[in-house]
Amino acid sequence: MIKGIVRRVGRVGRVRRVGGLEPPKSYYSHVCSVAGKKAGLISEEEMTSQWDRILDVWQDRWDSSDKGQWTYSLLPDIRRRLDLPLEVDHYVCQFLTGHGDFNAKLESFALRGTGMCRCETEDETVDHVLYRCRLLSAERAPVIRLIGEDAWPCPTKVFLDTWSNYRAQRRFARVAIKAKRSSDRLGL
Repeated sequence: MIKGIVRRVGRVGRVRRVGGLEPPKSYYSHVCSVAGKKAGLISEEEMTSQWDRILDVWQDRWDSSDKGQWTYSLLPDIRRRLDLPLEVDHYVCQFLTGHGDFNAKLESFALRGTGMCRCETEDETVDHVLYRCRLLSAERAPVIRLIGEDAWPCPTKVFLDTWSNYRAQRRFARVAIKAKRSSDRLGL
């Protein structure tokens, strides 16, 4: 069981941040220090108990934070996130965080003169691109077919409910960002 916990600790070590919040520092050593023991001298039961306490603290911080609200809408449960085998690249990261090549975000940093989307209906946010931008209707169609037209628009956490939903969202993220960059280069 300790190997299982250590494996979970290792998996968390790769997470770094969720919506701007870092998990408690140095997981294994923190578990040992909270338990008042040296590394390697902690029982499976204590390790599990302390690990659960750490995750509870992290979850409380995540629940009460006003940072990363888009990410929170996708991943409200820290424990669930740790169990998801997400493959994250540059494109997916932008959709998971809402930070990236979206005009509204770039305008907030004074990197764009306007936050308006190319479709000229509203500000270009991750929510707009994912659900409503008419210029990406064809690219969005496979995601809608998979999730179901009767369920569209779906709650954001649905994108992570199944591996196939996540893969479809991941493909859409890549295509949408590339299409945006291509039209930006052409001045459209």
